[in-house]
Amino acid sequence: MEYAPDFFMSETPTAQRSRAQWMEEKLGLDSEFLAKVLGIEVSVVQQWRSKRLRLSPETDRLFRDLWGMVLHLYSLCGGNVERLHPMVHESGDWNRVASHPLLPPWVGSSMKDFLEQMGVEGIRKVEDWVMTFRFGNPYQTTAV
Repeated sequence: MEYAPDFFMSETPTAQRSRAQWMEEKLGLDSEFLAKVLGIEVSVVQQWRSKRLRLSPETDRLFRDLWGMVLHLYSLCGGNVERLHPMVHESGDWNRVASHPLLPPWVGSSMKDFLEQMGVEGIRKVEDWVMTFRFGNPYQTTAV
């Protein structure tokens, strides 16, 4: 298990950019991914990451929601990036699994693709799915 850097819990603009860098380095979630999930242009993400502009309050909130989801997934994986990375990128073979309320909402695609397509709604669905494991309420979520 890796120790969490300070920016994991800090709320400064520098910490936000460090989070984006960590997601790219550790999980392969680059500026294009962030732009799709946040519903903004790639150039805006790139300018924000290079400190040339600030995100709008709404986009900043969405990024914080995304980061919260990533932290919960990281925790679910025991703080092990090697477990989290495939969870984000692999689609798995869900055809062999019967319908079940604990199936992840991204069944049929990778989590990355699901989040890119669903944006903020995808963040909420993944977050709800993770919370069923953390707090033991499998009836809170529904499969796609």
